[in-house]
Amino acid sequence: MKDIILIVDDAREDLDLFQAMLEEHGYKVTRACDGREGLQKIKQDAPLVVISDVMMPHMNGYAFLKEIRHDQSMAKIPVLIVTARPKMADALMEIGADSFIAKPINGSQFLIEVDKLVNRVKRARLDDKKSIIFGKSGPTLQDMHQKLVDLGCAVTDITDEQKIIAAVEEIDPDLFFLGLDVDTKVPIDLLVYILSHWTIPKKAIYVQPHPAPEAPGKMRIILYEEERSLEKIWISEAGSIYDKANDNKMFVQKCCKNGALGYIGAYSSQDFTSQIQKFLYA
Repeated sequence: MKDIILIVDDAREDLDLFQAMLEEHGYKVTRACDGREGLQKIKQDAPLVVISDVMMPHMNGYAFLKEIRHDQSMAKIPVLIVTARPKMADALMEIGADSFIAKPINGSQFLIEVDKLVNRVKRARLDDKKSIIFGKSGPTLQDMHQKLVDLGCAVTDITDEQKIIAAVEEIDPDLFFLGLDVDTKVPIDLLVYILSHWTIPKKAIYVQPHPAPEAPGKMRIILYEEERSLEKIWISEAGSIYDKANDNKMFVQKCCKNGALGYIGAYSSQDFTSQIQKFLYA
């Protein structure tokens, strides 16, 4: 899921320019022609950042910014002011603008300012994000732990399956990374318990197989064997074992149906952060 940026400007050419730059930079863009429509778009699309002009009909940038700051549901949304009237900067910053760029804009500076505001929002959302990682002690768990810490999460590692339930009840985590492989042997009733009891929307489970250190290229085979044994016990009503092409897919579907939010496959240090972006900031 791409981050949403709202652009509010009555000049069509500026809207088109800003949208093209932001979309090429990887953002999803929603747009409005004045402050009144901008307020509706904020409630409708929940953008991470708002970019606004000042001189607009119906509701100008001053009034628009004041409305945002006086409404508790949107007061914390960063607002970047882009206008051809640079002398207004101080007055706009005093009433709550987070950043200011004068027209005509420098494209690189514009994107840097937007990125700063987006990252600030994401960092704030992670301030009290609590995570549990369950898996075998080793490089995978250590690397995953450090990456989550770098993102701002509070992280607890668990390597003993008998301590999972107590940790979940004590920590009340937002994120739970569950490692599955043939050596872990997590009891099926424990897996079902975790999946069936985490019904609060903020909870998320990521099913993650550990790569086999001695043969990382065969990690998906190891995962398949583990999932196949789980299917036999947990999904007993299926009556048969799925073939290799469908077994992994069916198991993931069952996990998601019972409460899992995502599946990232075999752990990759290079890809981990990008893989969980859409879940971390939800």
